[in-house]
Amino acid sequence: MSDSEATYPSCVDSLTAEHAQLDMFPSSSAGTGIDREELRAELAGILAKVRAEPDEPLDASDAVHFRNIFFRMADGLPAEEAEQLRLAFETELTRRRLA
Repeated sequence: MSDSEATYPSCVDSLTAEHAQLDMFPSSSAGTGIDREELRAELAGILAKVRAEPDEPLDASDAVHFRNIFFRMADGLPAEEAEQLRLAFETELTRRRLA
């Protein structure tokens, strides 16, 4: 093996196979492979963790980062449901900012 060839653990190959690149512009949401129940559970878990945190301030850059991730994840849900989750998350971020 030459110096320019990298050796990766077998887990990297399995991750690559499991997470093949998705189409960036699918023609419909049905083909995205999003499991909405799994997504709901993940968002609910994130929201629960934020709510369970003590009332200590959250760094502004962290708040923006977490907000962006949460909001983008919520895009996989129906609009009304996503908006309710975003509002709940934003309320918790505001509580943490004011702490």
